[in-house]
Amino acid sequence: MSAVTASGRSADPRAANAEAIPLAVLGASGRMGGAVLARLAEFPALELRGAFTAPDSGLGGRDAGEVAGLGPLGVPLSERLDTALAGSRVAIDFTLADAVAGTAEACREAGVGLVCGVTGLDEAARTALREAARHVPVLWAPNMSAGVAVLQRLAALAAAALEDFDAGIYEAHHAAKRDAPSGTALALGRSVVAARGLPAEAALPDASLRAEGVDYAALRIGDVVGEHTVTLAGSGERLELSHRATDRAIFARGALRAAAWLAGKPPGFYELADMLGLNRVDTSGAGQ
Repeated sequence: MSAVTASGRSADPRAANAEAIPLAVLGASGRMGGAVLARLAEFPALELRGAFTAPDSGLGGRDAGEVAGLGPLGVPLSERLDTALAGSRVAIDFTLADAVAGTAEACREAGVGLVCGVTGLDEAARTALREAARHVPVLWAPNMSAGVAVLQRLAALAAAALEDFDAGIYEAHHAAKRDAPSGTALALGRSVVAARGLPAEAALPDASLRAEGVDYAALRIGDVVGEHTVTLAGSGERLELSHRATDRAIFARGALRAAAWLAGKPPGFYELADMLGLNRVDTSGAGQ
């Protein structure tokens, strides 16, 4: 099987850059998988080695780049996950929530690090990711935007400082998005309740999108890429922290940046905040 460098040129694997990090893209025939392939040239540290598509897609054997509308990349789509992972050091996963547990197990068995950007995960999938993280590095983020990772940190700081304020999260996405609230909204909710010393369950909404520690509002309309606003409202004042994504490419770039970073890490469960150094920031003296 031929490899492809970040420049998009196919090459014999024996002639490939020995220092490049071999990468597998899972869900390569989907919208986000295609976006990752389209931005790969911006990350010369990464080299595409494998590409996975769903077994029932009928796309097995076709060039991953051609399916994504990019022209040939020299790497065929595989309907076998183990084949797509073979020879890779790290994988980017943009498949479906019900496939994540199996993907985590396959990456553990193959010794391949995993960057998972799938949203709507249940407890079984999250447990599978953490189990895999005992053996390989795993980074999961329901939103691969660096700006959203910073928003989570800001929301936690604000929620802790304004502990008596009501908390609410509004999000908007394209009409085809399945889960509501979004995975990003739920992650923001967990940041808010954790900052106030509440258990994670306090961020889980009921059917009316209300939770013990935070309320949610969700809108599915048009082709909105993604908007999230955390609101903290008190008597006579309101604080709003917002992030708006206008180009899906930011998620692809975030995932590729995370893959290059994760490849050098030991087994463990990581967040984008770790990559950005946010978990090392000392805010104890803020405002002094």
